[in-house]
Amino acid sequence: MVAKESSSCEPNAKWKENLKRAIHTTKASEDVPPPNVVWNFGTWRRKALYGIITILVIFTTINLSLTLWMMRSMRFSLDGIGDLRIFQGGMHLKGDAAFLNGLRTSKLTSPRKKSIRIESGQNFTVATRDSNGRVINEMNLGDGRFDVSAKEFRITNSKKEVVFLANQKEVVVGAEVLRVTGQGGAVFDGSIQTSWLTILISNL
Repeated sequence: MVAKESSSCEPNAKWKENLKRAIHTTKASEDVPPPNVVWNFGTWRRKALYGIITILVIFTTINLSLTLWMMRSMRFSLDGIGDLRIFQGGMHLKGDAAFLNGLRTSKLTSPRKKSIRIESGQNFTVATRDSNGRVINEMNLGDGRFDVSAKEFRITNSKKEVVFLANQKEVVVGAEVLRVTGQGGAVFDGSIQTSWLTILISNL
């Protein structure tokens, strides 16, 4: 009977010892500091997505920086660009301007006591059109030539009096004196009608 009791006590002693070891191991594990956290982005698709987003942010930042630099260098503002000011009814330009294509405007003026200078590389043409868009008058300043195409060409003085008028039917000279200073004089194929004809004695 005594031997049986001793054999039954041995498992209890081993169980208690194992329990103590387990409790000791648990306490030891609680005292150990947690390991460093390592971020894991997962699959390659997520990494590729993060890479694309990063590249887009970089390009957007560069584009915005270049845009701001261009706006600052060209002096963009709410009123216009640089020396060009846009307001209701027109615009004001200070300095020189180059127009590469056509310029259409209803009025072109300069500030007070300032002149307007227009230069062209080949020719300068001014034309007017009717309500149907057809050219009715045209002035062309070309290479050594000045051409005017119109139904009537008229020159007046400050009093609106006609000094010279030319059309298909007649040429009118409204000046007080008509003087021809060329060495060859004046040649008329047709008849001449005048009420007064004089000759300068110094030219005889």
